[in-house]
Amino acid sequence: MKKVWEIIRHEYLTQVRRKSFWIGVFSIPLLMVFAIGISVIAMFIAADPTPVGYVDHSGVLAEIVYPEPENPFGQTTTFVPFEDTASARQAFLNETVQGYFVIDENYINNGMVEYFTGSLSFDTITSDFRRLLRINLLQQYPEEVRTRVYDGSQISIRSLQTNEELNLDQWWNLVLPLVFAFVLFIMVQVGGGYILQAMVAEKENRMMEILITAVKPLELMLGKTIGNLAVAFTMLAVWGIFGSGILLALPALAFIQISINWGVQIMSLLLFLFTLLMMAGFMMAAGAMSTDARDSGQLTWFFSLIMTLPFILITKIIFEPNAALSVFFSLFPFTAFFVMPIRMTFASVPLWQLILCILLVAGATVFSVRLATVAMKRGMLNFNKRLKYIDLFRSRRQA
Repeated sequence: MKKVWEIIRHEYLTQVRRKSFWIGVFSIPLLMVFAIGISVIAMFIAADPTPVGYVDHSGVLAEIVYPEPENPFGQTTTFVPFEDTASARQAFLNETVQGYFVIDENYINNGMVEYFTGSLSFDTITSDFRRLLRINLLQQYPEEVRTRVYDGSQISIRSLQTNEELNLDQWWNLVLPLVFAFVLFIMVQVGGGYILQAMVAEKENRMMEILITAVKPLELMLGKTIGNLAVAFTMLAVWGIFGSGILLALPALAFIQISINWGVQIMSLLLFLFTLLMMAGFMMAAGAMSTDARDSGQLTWFFSLIMTLPFILITKIIFEPNAALSVFFSLFPFTAFFVMPIRMTFASVPLWQLILCILLVAGATVFSVRLATVAMKRGMLNFNKRLKYIDLFRSRRQA
């Protein structure tokens, strides 16, 4: 175990001591903060504080009641009444209002409202006025009725076979699978790149011949894998600190209601760990078999391409979670880490599929680790010769 720790320490410190690593780590969040800042500034610059007028021919807003702000930033649109359209139009020409609404006299029956403005564009003004009308139309009803209309219905779907409940408001259960998918993709790209570079470089400078005499192939594989993946975790940790600081600074988070399905979260974490180790094993095998980083890097992009397939089909997976395609991707080891938690969120997944999913991913993980160990034994010393994939499955005598 001491040798494994020394390898981990060497691989990790070799990467994090480089200035280029920290430049790359901090450049991404700083660029994001800069982009968000520019967007916020542009939003405030583009916002027009000029009031909006309205002409009520129906009497709906005769005793107007203004709604409370829906968000912590407050209501941005101010509405002012006018007696007739002529006065509202004159106010628009005088630039005292940026536009005006005209409520039809038969609004209760036909719901007709016209909005006159200088530019045809979609903004929040129409939605704010629609909310103003809705609240005033409901003032004659009891408070519990108004509350139910504002909040809407909470619909849950319950299975007749398992009595399992699916709450359509449990959107939070999608967050962790998406986060794990993003983390895994970064780990494959960044950590996998470091692994391949380290493996190929040590084969070219003949350092591997010395290492292979001092440690076992499995110890070398574990040390290099954990050390280089720790580098990627360091990058993600820095990004996570920046991201958490930005999220905690948003007052809108206080209004978020979270409902967590712990079965989905535990499954996501379990599949994430298995898939991460599986991908590391395949990348170690690719590095041990190749003679240059470009050759082995092609395999990394191939795995990344397979992992992105569920994102392309995410709409079908969400709306048809029990379709044959969704079931296949939830059992396929390279995509199960993302698709299975999504299916568990939007459908009742049979227990045998959950067990089969874990067994398949765990089996693929054991296979990749075994493959990497064999590749290191047979390919490490071939610094100028590329090992063929078929050589990994031959017996020692045939190899």
